[in-house]
Formats: sequence, structure tokens, C-alpha cells
Amino acid sequence: MKKTAILMILVLLLTAPVSITAQTCDLRQAKTEMTAKTGIYEYKGHWYLYKNGRKQYGHIKYKGNYYYAHRTSSRKYPRGSLTKGQFRIESGNRWFAYSIDHGKMYVKNHYVRKGRFKRYLDLAIRKDRTVAYVYDNSSTVRGAIRYSTRERRLQRDLSFGQWKTIEGMQFIPDGWVDTQR
Repeated sequence: MKKTAILMILVLLLTAPVSITAQTCDLRQAKTEMTAKTGIYEYKGHWYLYKNGRKQYGHIKYKGNYYYAHRTSSRKYPRGSLTKGQFRIESGNRWFAYSIDHGKMYVKNHYVRKGRFKRYLDLAIRKDRTVAYVYDNSSTVRGAIRYSTRERRLQRDLSFGQWKTIEGMQFIPDGWVDTQR
């Protein structure tokens, strides 16, 4: 009987610190989530922007950069998460491009690097921060094909910067555009 009582007390003493530390960890994590003041934070693979402790929605300007935080929730993007690595089309066929890291909007031309010294134009951005052209840099011929956001069609480079629209229906490539509000 004494052996059983001593064994029970030992089990209780060994498991008590584990449950106490688990509770304090949960409290610490909740406290840090609630005290998020201002900045961009990652949570479960999505990025959120907070200003003065409040989650932001819609078009946001933060530290000189522009972002878009979703007003609604879906499977792909929870409410308040930032658009990343996609385009958004606003009224008047205005396309905006967002980077894959932290969802910062591109406000000037974006280039991709191939090799050690070569850079190729990837996105041509207008002065009003909208996307004019998306270049296909996967082909072996430099700048041979681009996508016109105004015409919603592909264009081929004839020579010396003269572009001809390829005949066909207007289209938006699958997966390019974030349509969620």
C-alpha cells in the first residue's frame, strides 16, 4: 500500500511541472499575439499587417510601401492576410502586382536575374503603379513574348521593340489574379 501511494505521489510530482509549463507557454503566446503593435507578422503561413494593434484591411500604405489585405475570408486567403505573388485587378482594368515575400506592391519595373550578370525585364510598371506588361523570360529568345494587361493578349517582338499582338481571344492566365475581396 505504501509503495503504491509513493508511486502515485511521484507520478503526480513528475507530471505537474509539464502541465504548468504548457499553460504558461500558451499564455505567453496569446500575450504576444494580443500585443502586436505595428508591423508585418506571419501566422500559419500568411502575413498580416498591424497598425496600432489593429489588423488592417484593403489597400494599405506602410513605411513607404503598398499592400493589399483581404476584407473577406476564403480557403486560400484568411481575412486580413496580405496578397502575395499575384496580381489584383481593380476597376478600369488597372492591374497591380504584389511580391512573393511579404506582399509588397511593385511600384517600378521589376527585373529577374539569369546567370551572374544578366537581368531581364519581368514586369513593366506605369507611373501610376499599374502593370503594363508581363514578360515571358522562360523562352530562349530574350523578350520574345509579353502579356499586355490593357489588351489581355500576348504580343510578339518583331524586332527593335516593335510588338505585334497575337490574334486570339482575350484571356487572363490561370492563377495569376487574386480575385478575393
